[in-house]
Amino acid sequence: MLLSIIMPTYNSIRDLPKIRKNLQPFLNQPNIEILLVDDGSVDKTVIALHESFDHAKNVKIQQLSAVKGPSFCRTVALNQAVGKYIYFMDSDDKLLTGFSKRVMPALKKYDADMFLFDYITFMHRITLWPKSRWVKRESVLKSVLRIRNWHASAGFLWNKVFKRQAIAGLKFKDTLFEDLDWCVQAVLKAKRFRYVNACGYHYLYHPNSLFNASARKKAAKLIHDRLTVQNRMIKTIGNHYLQSTKQAIISQMLAKYNLLVIFRMLVFSWVSNSYSKIKFQLFACYRQVDLHPRHLWEMILDRTIHRLMAHSEIT
Repeated sequence: MLLSIIMPTYNSIRDLPKIRKNLQPFLNQPNIEILLVDDGSVDKTVIALHESFDHAKNVKIQQLSAVKGPSFCRTVALNQAVGKYIYFMDSDDKLLTGFSKRVMPALKKYDADMFLFDYITFMHRITLWPKSRWVKRESVLKSVLRIRNWHASAGFLWNKVFKRQAIAGLKFKDTLFEDLDWCVQAVLKAKRFRYVNACGYHYLYHPNSLFNASARKKAAKLIHDRLTVQNRMIKTIGNHYLQSTKQAIISQMLAKYNLLVIFRMLVFSWVSNSYSKIKFQLFACYRQVDLHPRHLWEMILDRTIHRLMAHSEIT
């Protein structure tokens, strides 16, 4: 079995046409299995999944009895997967032809622990490197921790394919940032990385998604969780890289990456009453990587307050 495609679903009845179109090229393929794990949907998602895919011999559908979150769904499917490679995708995005035409042949041709490819977000293609090639671990790790524009980074699951043997033992944490955290661990475990210069995925912005809905309501908690994940990743990177220079460079990249994400959360949610608490958390966290955040924080705070004032004048 070459590939296991894993997709969590939750109240995804509106996404069924998209799911069918995404998975159509892989139905009844003898070297591909598709694992759909439903996270306790209360609509007719599971019924529609069975109606759409019961005819396909390589599709397995499983429904959880209660809502456990996408991380739990991925773990359930990963424990059942038998493919040489694992691919995680979301139910509400689009899989592009570049995946089947360029990425799939690469899986057969090259023996890599991780494949990376380009994607589209907000009508903009994110190109990781100029051409297809083997990539060093440090370059991959930097690409995972780099934010290419305001809306996108390379720290997602869905623009990567993982060798199942290389990610054995990795656990998804129950957090909104499980993809970035898990990707860092996967990169540190893997040894051989292949980049495919093809656009295989289209990330679609969904204002009512789990992350975006939570960001509007609980930005302070999300920022706290983000810093918690950052601390865990810095510790993981520190344990892997004994050379202080590499550790410092990569850790500072991670810290700067998070400042941009935190700024987005603050502006997005119009949070104005948690600055002291968040500032204390930031200062405590960033001392670990010898990064002085005062100037950056003041810039973020000033921009956020400016946006808040502008918003209050409008409303």
